[in-house]
Parts: sequence; structure tokens; C-alpha cells
Amino acid sequence: MVDLAIRRRRFLLVLLSALMLGAVLAAVWRPAAVDAKEPRGTLTIAVATMANESFLPDGTPGAEMVFSNYMFEHLVRRDPETGENLPMLAESWKVEDRGATWVFKLRRGVKFHGGFGELTCEDVKFTFAKAARPGTANTTPFLKKLNEVQCPDPYTAVVRLKSPHPMMLNEVNSGVFAQVTYVQSKKALERGDDAANRHPIGTGPWEFVSHTFGDRVEYKAVKNHWRKAPEFERLVLLKVPEAATRIAMAAAGQVDIAEVGVDFVKELKAARVETRAIPEFASMGITLGGMWPDRGPGTSKSGVPWAPLEDERARKVRLAFNLAVDVQAIQSEIFGGFLAPTAVTMFFPGKPWTPDLKPYGFDPARARQLMKEAGYPNCFEFTMLLVTWPGRGYGPRAAEAVASMLEKNLGCKITREPMDRAIFSRHFGARTFPGKAIGYAFPQTGTEPWEIWIRVGHSKGPAQISGFEHPTMDDFLDRISREPDSNARAKLQKEMAEWVYKHVPRIEIGGTVALFGVSKRVGKWPLVPGQGVPHYTEYITRVD
Repeated sequence: MVDLAIRRRRFLLVLLSALMLGAVLAAVWRPAAVDAKEPRGTLTIAVATMANESFLPDGTPGAEMVFSNYMFEHLVRRDPETGENLPMLAESWKVEDRGATWVFKLRRGVKFHGGFGELTCEDVKFTFAKAARPGTANTTPFLKKLNEVQCPDPYTAVVRLKSPHPMMLNEVNSGVFAQVTYVQSKKALERGDDAANRHPIGTGPWEFVSHTFGDRVEYKAVKNHWRKAPEFERLVLLKVPEAATRIAMAAAGQVDIAEVGVDFVKELKAARVETRAIPEFASMGITLGGMWPDRGPGTSKSGVPWAPLEDERARKVRLAFNLAVDVQAIQSEIFGGFLAPTAVTMFFPGKPWTPDLKPYGFDPARARQLMKEAGYPNCFEFTMLLVTWPGRGYGPRAAEAVASMLEKNLGCKITREPMDRAIFSRHFGARTFPGKAIGYAFPQTGTEPWEIWIRVGHSKGPAQISGFEHPTMDDFLDRISREPDSNARAKLQKEMAEWVYKHVPRIEIGGTVALFGVSKRVGKWPLVPGQGVPHYTEYITRVD
């Protein structure tokens, strides 16, 4: 009994000592906070364009993410390393009805900036309804299928679509370029478009401060943000159209991140500016406008030499254009080696949906023979539009190089017409560029090629810039968009790519990366493949 009592006293002493030691350790040791650094200094970013400069959910075709993704958040985000969809404003989700119904459980306690209250389902419902209204500029595909958003409780959003859309997560995701489905405050939007655009309200780690149209947008860090407080106190986004100026500013330390196209790699190296690259960002080519059956003055009946799509003479013209362009020279002289020739736009080698097809190649002699057979031995006259898109400032230079090669190798007479992207965007739905060519890099808008093709190549696409329409293409895209099985989607996409390759609708150049010049103050920066505008800036570590 005595031994038992002694053992009990010893056990109690050890337990008490352990508890006291635990208390001491708890007082002196804690896990490092996620936001260890107090926000300090200004992170300055220079970009080529800020597109339409609209913050409204129905006023943004897609490229506006270049200035708006700092202050807004999406339902879902993407892991930069794995590509996995992760919770953002939605803590969890489930899919029903083969992708026709999506149920999102919203995160509680997320606050809008400026005292506009807590985010609830009503904000999701109002934002999506506004973005999907008739006449919207928003090009996100699932919005065209939106039936309604139901709110059974403040933290559950049930998104019901008119038909299955199994890849919808890629369109409510912050980690893919051109998805402008961030959630805004219903209360803020109800102030009216003018007020909502002059002072937009979001939930992101950066809070809006001011906007000078055509010049800059300024933000301030949200301290103790629910997800990640930035290490910089302020963020300034500058519109600097000239790439040489952006490079000079980066070299001088006047900006911390400079959007610079891959066509300026040599200049970046000469200025000793560090670069960060994002792979598989876009697929560069030349769109040949006018292959739109029964669409007014821009129809295939209007005499456009490369139209219609299935006319053999017109196909010979399009194939000749491809054979007259030296892609390897463009890769070396303009893209600094950051270009991988592709056989079909957005179908990068090594993917499960990419068929074994070779690029058309460079053969000027055969190109001239094809032009003779098509009835254009001396080519013809047309216009090349030179348009700059966010993250793709190399477009005009690549288009100019193609125009020069077509003139040299085929005798074409080409008028160059510079055009602002905001102006050209008005032509997307109207199809008002028949007989004109446009240097355009299809951006990555999802994990699979069809997710951009359905936007730019479907007859009902919100940003139709493939230059052609065809029932077969519509059928491919409709079937792929409804297919929940990834293997079946890959098979259908292979067939679609082979069909596109056969008809030669574009002048193919190749896949490119997104490139940024960064200052010495920019430390670790997680970048999502395919996302071509500055993003996840709240995760940048500040180097003091």
C-alpha cells in the first residue's frame, strides 16, 4: 500500500511538471503566423494595357483580370504546384445532375471592404445574375447556361444551369486567365453602375483606393485578411504601353513587376532584369476573319479569298499562308526561343487530348504553287490588324513579321492597322472584321483546349475570334462541354483537333509563355501555369 501511494505521488508530480512545462512552452513558443511581416512599402506593377478598365461583373470580357483580381475573390482557387482546385470563398462544393447543378458551401465571416457587410449567398446570386444578363460583356461560358442561383440559407449557393457543364469549377476559379466570376457585394452594386465602378467593393487581400483611367489603379493591403495579408502595404498598377519603357523602369527599380512579352527576352537580359515565366500561357497565330456563313456583310459569300471554310480554293489560300511563314525564324528573332510550334491552336504536345500531328512547315515554293491553283498567283490585298492584349504584347510584332513574310514570299499587299484592344473587343460578337487578319494569341482559360475554343470558336461564343463558324465545330464543343468523363473528353478533343487541322482555319505560330521582369524586392511568387496576368501577389514574399 505504501509503495502504491508513493507511485501515485510520483505520477502526480510528473504530471504537474509536464503541465507546468507545457504552459511555459505555450507562452514562449507558438507556430509562426502566416502573415509574419508587417505590410510595408509599395509593390508597383507595370502592364501594357488595362483593357476596358471596368470593374463591373457584366462589363468585363476577361482581360480585365489584369487589374481587378487583386481586390476580388472567386469561389475556388487553383494550387500553383498541383493545379488542384482549392477552397476560396466556397469551403466545399458538390456536383449534381451530371454537372447541371452545383452546390457551394460558403465560408462564414468573410467581410467586404468598406463596411459593406458579410458575404452571403445573396451576393453570389446578384453578381452572377448581373454578369449573365442579356447584352453582357462577360464571356465566361457557364453564365450562358445559368438558369438561377438559389439561396436555401445565407451560406449555401445552389447554382442551377440549363444543361450540364461539368467543368464549371474552372470558370469560378481565380487561377485561370480570363475568368471574371469573382463575387461582388450586392449592396455595393445596387448603388448603380457608375458608383460601383468608381469605387468597387471586394473581399480580397487588396482594397481599392483609386483609379485614374488610362493610367493607374491603386490598392492598400487588408491587414489580417482571412486568407493572406500582403507583405507590401500598397500596390500600384501602372499602364505603360511601351515594352521598352517597362523594361527600363524594371531595370531602374521603378517597378517591381513588369509585364514583358517573350519577344523582349534579349532586352531583359541586356538590362540584367530577372525574369519569371509561366508555361503554356497562350497559343499565337493569325486569325483570318470572314468565314461566317449567313452573317451579313462578313459572310463567306462576300468574296473573302480565304472563305468559306470548306471551299477547296479557299483552303489552298489558307494552307499557302501557313507554308509561307517561317515559324522557326519568328521563334528565334521575336520570341527568344520561348515558343513551341503547334499543329493546332492550344493543343500542346504531350497532352492526352493532343493528336500526333506535325506543324504545316515552311515551304514557300509549294505555297506559291497553291496560290496559283487557287487563282491568286500574285496574292491580293487585305488588312492586318495589330492589336495588343494583356499579357500578350508581342501580338503586333508577330503579326507584322507574318505580314512581311506573306508580302515577300507570296506578293500580298497588306495594310497594317493598329487598333486598341478595347475598340476591337466590340467586334467580337458582331463579326465586323471580314477579310481582315488579326494577330491573336488564344489565352489559357482552363485546363483543356475546348475551354478556350468554346469561347472563341463556337457560333454562339461570346468572344468569337477564331475567324470561322461551322456546325461541326459547334457539335464538337457542345458534346465535349457536356461530357463528365475526362477520357471521353480527351478522345473528342483529339477528333476536333484533327478536324481543325484538316481545314487550316488560322496561320499557326505556336505556344508561348507569359513573362515578367521582377525587381530584387520580389521573393517567392507562386505562379499558376496558364495564368498570364500578375496574380497571387498577396503571396509574394518581400525581400528587404
